[in-house]
Amino acid sequence: MDLRTLQERQQWTLDQKIYHSLEVIDNFIARMDGKVYLAFSGGKDSTVLMHLCEIVKKDILCIFVNTGCESPSIVRFVREMKEDGHNIMTIRPKMTPRQVWAKYGFPLVSKKQAQMIHSVRMNPNTKRSRKALGLEGETMFLLSKRWQYLIDVPYETSDMCCTKLKKEPSHRIADELGLAPILGIMASESLMRTTDYIKGGGCNVFKDNKLHSKSMPLSLWTDDDIWEFI
Repeated sequence: MDLRTLQERQQWTLDQKIYHSLEVIDNFIARMDGKVYLAFSGGKDSTVLMHLCEIVKKDILCIFVNTGCESPSIVRFVREMKEDGHNIMTIRPKMTPRQVWAKYGFPLVSKKQAQMIHSVRMNPNTKRSRKALGLEGETMFLLSKRWQYLIDVPYETSDMCCTKLKKEPSHRIADELGLAPILGIMASESLMRTTDYIKGGGCNVFKDNKLHSKSMPLSLWTDDDIWEFI
């Protein structure tokens, strides 16, 4: 898998992408012996993915993490979808957003930038920190000069918000139930996701430990595709 191949596939028609996504979902469910769940955020992308998944597996379990940061309209929409018969489970993190921000800091700018700011603040001499500052010849994922002042401010910045409020409760329930995730991630969303898709080698990433496998059936889609499908 390389960037050129990804870009060629991103030019497919919507019908081609729908057919491809259904094959991705079907293959993943088969390889996981049906032990999968859809990470459902209540947003447009995961709602489109829900409709695709239900074509393949009508009763697929959709797990919604109510982090405490969702808008009331999202929470209401998820509740309405559940009342309409979709198989949705709502879970909550062990910490509130306020507790996470107080302990770990706020995810300013973006998750990636916040991660690098935190790394440099903790120890500016690690290889990871030096890469973020451009001292290791790194050309990608640098800490922007625009935000380097956050290294010295009297409050903490980190990316732990997503980890504590979303990832940890999702991983916990998935481990308890023995399920692998189907995620509504598109490679077009960011450079980091483009890189992750290429490194993963495609929409399905299979690991020896099945719970570490994951499916991203919307990887080739763009925001325009999502709206056209809707």
